[in-house]
Amino acid sequence: MQSQSLKEKIHPPFHHAYIIEGSSDRFDEVVAFLNECGIETKSNPDFFATKFKERFGINDARYIKSLHTLKPTQGEMRFFVLEILSITVEAQNALLKVLEEPSGGSLFFIVTPSKEVFLPTILSRAEIIKSPWQDSTSTEEAQIFLSSKVSDRLKIAEKIAKSKDVSKAVSIVTGLEQILADKMNENPDNISLIEAMREVLKMERFVRSRSPSLKMILEHLALSVPVGKL
Repeated sequence: MQSQSLKEKIHPPFHHAYIIEGSSDRFDEVVAFLNECGIETKSNPDFFATKFKERFGINDARYIKSLHTLKPTQGEMRFFVLEILSITVEAQNALLKVLEEPSGGSLFFIVTPSKEVFLPTILSRAEIIKSPWQDSTSTEEAQIFLSSKVSDRLKIAEKIAKSKDVSKAVSIVTGLEQILADKMNENPDNISLIEAMREVLKMERFVRSRSPSLKMILEHLALSVPVGKL
């Protein structure tokens, strides 16, 4: 069902770049989708796929740019499937040059938790694909965090900070945003929901910043978001 959803959104003639919102599962869906399209994704020098678990920096952008300039060796196209959780402004400016003047033989699929990771200049040069279903992984992790007592939330924050798991932190923050947004649709005048959403959105900006303090961000949410299912 998931690959069918991608087929509805991605089909010839291809756009040169797609930004696909969702969890890491979306990365695997893109690879599966390309396989279904007849693209060899194993032992193919024209296929590059990687998940950037750390912040995508200027050196990463330069590496992608260098690969982008190479001509395809086995066909007419080179395929790039990238998972980017967060990205520096410098890296975006470098990547922008690739998207502004794309090689006719390159096709990019960028999976990210939220398009808000990117500058408007990047977004304007890609086709945005929002997930047609709720990101269950993010919302499950966020619901656990939301339902936990403060002391347990602080333990979760400490564990994520020690492992430097940016992906998990982003997943919790975006999941909280989704849960609160759904609740606010039902109760738009609920002051507790509005205040909680304000704190989550504030932390979302920080978690996507250049050098976020995961412990500080999650500890703030642990203390500022009411305990329970709201």
